[in-house]
Amino acid sequence: MNFKIWVVLAIGFIGKSALADSWPSPTVQSSSSPNGEFLLRVVPSEDWGNKKALAIVFSFEGTKYTQKSTFNMTNEISPSKVLITDFGTTFSFDNWGELGLGYVVVVYSAGGDILNKYTLNQLYDEDAIRKIKQSVSSVWWRDTTAPPWTYQDIVCVKDSIGGSFMFNSMNGEFTYSKGEGCRLAQ
Repeated sequence: MNFKIWVVLAIGFIGKSALADSWPSPTVQSSSSPNGEFLLRVVPSEDWGNKKALAIVFSFEGTKYTQKSTFNMTNEISPSKVLITDFGTTFSFDNWGELGLGYVVVVYSAGGDILNKYTLNQLYDEDAIRKIKQSVSSVWWRDTTAPPWTYQDIVCVKDSIGGSFMFNSMNGEFTYSKGEGCRLAQ
């Protein structure tokens, strides 16, 4: 009888842990614009909950990169993913350790001003959100096998339910396309 109870408990525990997330420690992230004019370095907060991630933007001037701006991001620890465009606009995606919660896309000017920011409810309707896989700590809205990328004046983000977002790199406004909307621009 005790054996049966242990088997039931073990199966229950394994089933629950299959949905658990595992996150490596946050690390410094970097990104360069496709034209090489801008570099971005994002340093995670070392004081979780009290400080924000730090973004440092460099621009190419003459023969070297010079620090253009430094600003605190909205992320308490670190974004999950970042990129910088040919215009120096920074895009941050999700929060480290909790994809799909809070602001999932934040768009910053080269000087660090927030141009736009979005939660999942601002990107999707309720029916679409119900289709997105969820785990213990995250709502897996982005296609993590296809990182966000920038082309000319758009930033493309493929999602996990077969569509894609095209964000304007100058102001962060977006359009959503079901299917392969970003494939043509790649």
